[in-house]
Amino acid sequence: MSTLLTLLIFVVIVSWNIHTSGDLFLEGPLTPQMKLQWGQKVLILALLEGLWAVITLKWLLPIFFDPLDLSKKQILVLVSGIAFSVVSGIYAMLDAS
Repeated sequence: MSTLLTLLIFVVIVSWNIHTSGDLFLEGPLTPQMKLQWGQKVLILALLEGLWAVITLKWLLPIFFDPLDLSKKQILVLVSGIAFSVVSGIYAMLDAS
């Protein structure tokens, strides 16, 4: 149950981040103030996603399983998704100003 709850929290954060990023870049013309707020929201969600990924993979999941041995490709996919979210949030905030 704890493992599923841990992964469910990660899925909720990721889906909320994807939904917010989609709204930011696919909506019609936004005012600069709206772009700034949505960019901050995407940036905060990306940082939360990264923090939760580290906490989950380093401390929570190894409690329930043996230490996780992620391949370099799996780590690259995880880090690139988080980095893309951070960059898109910063871009939206810079675009607003």
